[in-house]
Amino acid sequence: MHRNNQAYRPSPSSTAECQNIVPYLGEVRREHREKLLGQASMMLWFTGLPGSGNSTICLCCGGATACHGQAAPCFDGDNVR
Repeated sequence: MHRNNQAYRPSPSSTAECQNIVPYLGEVRREHREKLLGQASMMLWFTGLPGSGNSTICLCCGGATACHGQAAPCFDGDNVR
């Protein structure tokens, strides 16, 4: 996320290698979800080697965010598959 709160848009050169990745437009639009939840949406990716603490960091951040009244689901790759 940029400092001006705008989502990162990949440059054409960074997407040239990833032509099989396309956006999925679900039934619920981002704007509608933000209005329903009363909060701006954001996605954070925690990546790293297996066993390096990615899930632990995600769960800690999600718990801290929930304590402040914000919805913060955490999706772990092992549980989503």
